Amino acid sequence: MLDKVKSLPHTIVKRMIAFIIIFVVLGTSNYFFDYVFRPLKVDLLRELSSSFGMAFGISFVDIIFLRKRNNH
Repeated sequence: MLDKVKSLPHTIVKRMIAFIIIFVVLGTSNYFFDYVFRPLKVDLLRELSSSFGMAFGISFVDIIFLRKRNNH
């Protein structure tokens, strides 16, 4: 039990770093492709909101939807 409590901040930090990296990659690629294909209608709020949602879903999907087994 104590190992799980000690490793909790480490897993949260790993997930947050993964979230930030995925968010930046998706945001820039989304903005780049929108700028190339539709240069007059670039909407930064739409780009960042869709990137935020996808990055959050990718990073935290197993916490939200999948149950982990309790090994006592």
